[in-house]
Amino acid sequence: MTTGEVDETNRSSTQANEEDAQASNTVVEPEAGKVLAGQEAYDLYKQGREAWNQWADTHAGWVVDFTDWDFSEEKEVNFSEFRFPGSAKFNKATFGNRYVSFDHASFGEGRVYFERASFGEGHVNFGGASFGEGPVSFQGASFGDGHVNFAETSFDGGDVAFNGARFGDGDLIFNNARFGDGGVTFWRTSFGKGVVSFQYASFGDGFLSFADTSFGEGHVSFMDVSFGKGGVLFQKANFGDGNVDFLCANFGDGGVSFYGARFGDGDVNFDRASFGDGVVYFIETNFGDGRVTFNKASFGDGVVSFEEANFGDGDVDFFGARFGDGDVHFDQVIFGDGDVSFRGASFPGAIVLDKARFHRVPDFRQVNFGREISLHNTEVGYQEEWYGIFLKKAVNEEASDRLRGLRRMAAEARDHTREMDFFAKENRAKYIHELNLFQYFPIFLYDFFSDFGRSILRPVVGLLFTIFGSAWVFYDQSWKGSFWDALWLSVSNALPFVPWSRAARPDYVTALYGQKISELQLVNFVAYGQSILSLIFIFLIGLALRNKLRL
Repeated sequence: MTTGEVDETNRSSTQANEEDAQASNTVVEPEAGKVLAGQEAYDLYKQGREAWNQWADTHAGWVVDFTDWDFSEEKEVNFSEFRFPGSAKFNKATFGNRYVSFDHASFGEGRVYFERASFGEGHVNFGGASFGEGPVSFQGASFGDGHVNFAETSFDGGDVAFNGARFGDGDLIFNNARFGDGGVTFWRTSFGKGVVSFQYASFGDGFLSFADTSFGEGHVSFMDVSFGKGGVLFQKANFGDGNVDFLCANFGDGGVSFYGARFGDGDVNFDRASFGDGVVYFIETNFGDGRVTFNKASFGDGVVSFEEANFGDGDVDFFGARFGDGDVHFDQVIFGDGDVSFRGASFPGAIVLDKARFHRVPDFRQVNFGREISLHNTEVGYQEEWYGIFLKKAVNEEASDRLRGLRRMAAEARDHTREMDFFAKENRAKYIHELNLFQYFPIFLYDFFSDFGRSILRPVVGLLFTIFGSAWVFYDQSWKGSFWDALWLSVSNALPFVPWSRAARPDYVTALYGQKISELQLVNFVAYGQSILSLIFIFLIGLALRNKLRL
C-alpha cells in the first residue's frame, strides 16, 4: 500500500470517528418514561443511598436529569452504589473542588451523559461502576488535578465517548475496566502530567480511537490490555516524555494504526505484544530519544509498515520478534544514534529496507528470512575512532560480525552494491577486534589500493606511478638514450602480455644500456618489482571493472 493510500485510509477513519462523535452528541429524549430532574432529583439525592435505591427499584426506566446542576456547595458529591433506573444526564453539571464518587454505581440500560460536565480539583471515583447497554458520553468534560478512577468499571456494550475531554495533572486509572462491543473514542482528548493507565483493561469488538489525543508527561500504560477485533487508532496521537508501555498487549485482527503519532523521550515498550492479522501502521511515526522495544512481539499476516518513521537516539530492539506472511516495510526509516537490533527475528514475508538510514551498524544476526529482501539505497553508518596516529578501529567490537550478517542479507537479495559496501566495512572493522596489525596489513593494502575491489581510479594511479617511477630509475641508471626510451621500456615491462611489448623491449634496453643490462643490479631489481606490482594493479583494475559491470 502506498503512503498516499494510507493517508486516505487514515483520513477516512478519522472522518468516521468525527461523525460517530457528532452522532453521540445528539441527546435523545426518553420515548415514554418519566423524568426526575432538577430540585426533585436533588432532594431525593440528599435523602441518601437507601432512599434513592428504593425509589429506583419502583421507577424502572425513569430518567434522572441533573443537567446544569451545581453541586459545588456540597461538602462532597457521593453517588456511591446508587442505582439509576434509566438514562442519566449530568450534562454541564458543576461539581466544584469536591471529592466526587460514583463508586460501584449502577446505571441502567439507558443513555448516560456527562457531556461538558465540570469536575474540580477533587478526586473523581467511578471505580467499579456498571454502565448498561446504552451509550456513555463524557465528551467535552473537564477534570481538575485530582485523581480520576475508572478502575474495574464495566461498560456493557454501548458506545463510550471521551472525545474532547480534558484531564488535569492527577492520575487517570482505567485498570481492569471492561468495555463492550461498542465504539470507544478518546478523540482529541487531553491528558495532564499524571499517570494514564489502562492496565489489564479489555475492549470489545468495536473500534477504539485515541486519534489526535494529547498525552501529558506521565507514564502511559496499556500493559496486558486486550483489544478486540475492531480497529485500534492512535494516529497523530501525541505522547509526552513519560514512558509508554504496551507490554504484553493483545491486539485483535482489526487494523492498528499509529500513523503520524509522536512519542517523547521516554521509553516505548511493545515487548511481547501480539498483533492480529490486520494491517499494522507506524507510518511517519516519530519516536523520541528513549529506548524503543518490540522484543518477542508477534505480528499476524497483515502488512506491517514503519515507512518514513523516525527513531531518536535511543536503542531500538526487535529481538526475537515474529512477523507473519505479510510484507514488512522499513522504507525510508531513519534510525538515530542508538543501537538497533533485529537479532533472532523472523520475516516469512518480504522485508523492504529501501532508503533506510542506520546511524550505527544494525544487528541482523540469526534472522530468518522467507521471501524477498530489498536493500535498495540502504545506508549503514560505520562508527570509527582513532587507534594510534594513522589507523582507526571500529567503535563497536561486534561491528564486523554484524556487517557479515548484513553482507549475507545483501547477497541473498542479490544487491551487489550493498554486498560490496558491507564487505568493505566488515574487513575494516576486523582491525584490533579480530586481527592484529600484522594480520591486518594485507587487508589494509587491499583497501588502500582498490577500496576492496570497488575503485578503478586507485589501481590506475598505482599502475601509472610504477610506470613513471620505474622509467625515472631506468633513465637515471642509463648512460645513453632518452627519457622516452626509458618510459617505453617501463610501459613494455608493465604490459608483458602485449605482443608489441615483448618485441620492442630488447630495442629499448639496447638504446639505454647497450649489452650491459645484467650488470645493473638496481635496474634489474626495479624491473622485476615493477612487473609484479603492475600485474597486481592490472588485476585490481579488472576486478573493479567486473564489479562495476555486475552492478
